[in-house]
Amino acid sequence: MALIEADIEVEGMRLQLLRENFPAPSHHHTCDTDHTVTLFLPPVGFSGQIRFTDRNDGEYRPISPLYFRAAGVGIQSVGTGGDARWVRLSFSHDHFVELLDHEFDWTWAKLEAGLTLSGTPVEPLMMRLGREAMAPGLASKTLIQALGTAAIIEVARLLDSGEEQPRKGQLSAGQLNVIRERAASLSEPAPSLAELARLCGMSERNLLRLFKQTTGESVAAFVRNIRCDRAREMLAQTELPLKEIAYRLGFASHSSFTAAFRRETGINPTDFRRDHAIRRARAH
Repeated sequence: MALIEADIEVEGMRLQLLRENFPAPSHHHTCDTDHTVTLFLPPVGFSGQIRFTDRNDGEYRPISPLYFRAAGVGIQSVGTGGDARWVRLSFSHDHFVELLDHEFDWTWAKLEAGLTLSGTPVEPLMMRLGREAMAPGLASKTLIQALGTAAIIEVARLLDSGEEQPRKGQLSAGQLNVIRERAASLSEPAPSLAELARLCGMSERNLLRLFKQTTGESVAAFVRNIRCDRAREMLAQTELPLKEIAYRLGFASHSSFTAAFRRETGINPTDFRRDHAIRRARAH
């Protein structure tokens, strides 16, 4: 049974902060009476999959730390277990329709799209709701109402876009976006394969295979290219010291950043910055 750390109700929705130590492996059968958006808070040390009990294929599908589940849709979930803390926003279908100002047609494609929402605009909204649940401030319920409404609308937009399904044996556009956004993040070190697999709701082996089939390149090369692009931007557009750029990109030291940049570009960061400045001066 989950421990409820916070439970706040506002018009049309309910925000909860919960914690539970799930057994390993964990198995659950549920059918919620309300729609729910759930975000497992970092660090997320487990992974899981979901099967729609009313769908004939009986196939388990990957689930990311942020996901949506529709009211009245039975699911069976399996997970690796472990201690977890999560934020849950629940709301009735009537409130959902009222916010959208039209009826929402459910399809399996939309339900599947809701299983992997990490890296989407919903994530920062849910993180902010989580912080508010932990430490409510001035006009807390008004803020929760506003953030919750924004999260619900963003979910609806994402579910609509989920109608276009990825080709079999490939990653979805949403999963690629999760990887791209995480790789480009300057607030954390470069992501590991295990972290990216967890965010996409699949095993490391499946991620390696599907990513290669989808993009034609390896996960490692993709992440390196994105981090290198960010390095070029910072070298060209800022006057930050190399030590600071290395830190923001998640490198342990200035020397390790310099070596990695030279390996990818064939030139060291100082020379790249100088050459860019010369070209810019000549252009003006």
